[in-house]
Amino acid sequence: MKTQIKKLVKSAVFGVTVLGGAVAMQSFGEAFQEQTWYYNSDDPNEINVASNWTMTNPGLSGCSSANLPLPCQLPTPEEVDNQSALADHFDEVFNNDASSITAAATQRRNP
Repeated sequence: MKTQIKKLVKSAVFGVTVLGGAVAMQSFGEAFQEQTWYYNSDDPNEINVASNWTMTNPGLSGCSSANLPLPCQLPTPEEVDNQSALADHFDEVFNNDASSITAAATQRRNP
């Protein structure tokens, strides 16, 4: 009887350990998620202007994965969480080039 109880306790401890590890890994992964920015203008000449982007989906129609002229959604690292950081990101990563920013967009749309 004591052997069965010990096996049951060991199994329970193992199960809790595995479950705790799974929860910890999920939380760790969520800490490094990207931000998503949305282009909120119809002007193809202002794609590199950070004030034309928002972190709130404006619900513009026509966003798709097709090779369209305007960006719709742009993923950035987690730390790019305001327009000033986005402007720096545009400068550092894309050399402030509108076509490079558009190419990096996960979805695009027509003006």
